[in-house]
Amino acid sequence: MDVNAENLEYGIKMKDVLQQLSSKENNRTLVFLDACFSGAARQKALPSTRGVRIKPKKNSIPANTLVFASSTGRETSGIHPGQNHGMFTYYLLKKLKDTRGKINLGALEEYLKQQVPLNSTLINNQTQNPTIQYDYNLKNEWKKWKLFK
Repeated sequence: MDVNAENLEYGIKMKDVLQQLSSKENNRTLVFLDACFSGAARQKALPSTRGVRIKPKKNSIPANTLVFASSTGRETSGIHPGQNHGMFTYYLLKKLKDTRGKINLGALEEYLKQQVPLNSTLINNQTQNPTIQYDYNLKNEWKKWKLFK
């Protein structure tokens, strides 16, 4: 981790990441992002990082782009102790392994929105709610997309 509440110099703007990804020739762009938008460090407890907060700007999502993010803009994305992953990444990889990647994105969203908040509260005693951002022209069509065919 290169960025924390005291050092934002190396932070990367989400807008820039999405612009780079959408500038490539592809039909769809899918981003899984296990990072804090709040400026709170993952290793520190939430109360110890209250000095600086970054309120994320609402980005317009490029066409045919979908972003699964590990937490809301005001939450810390926690770790899953003993698993060498963030809470979000652990459950993402678990579901992909359990289904062998044969899952539509709507079912994946439901699973992550159930497991991450529940286990973050039980294990880390903190709130963490994954979010989905997408090009609104997609409406709910993205929920039918298959991760792998």
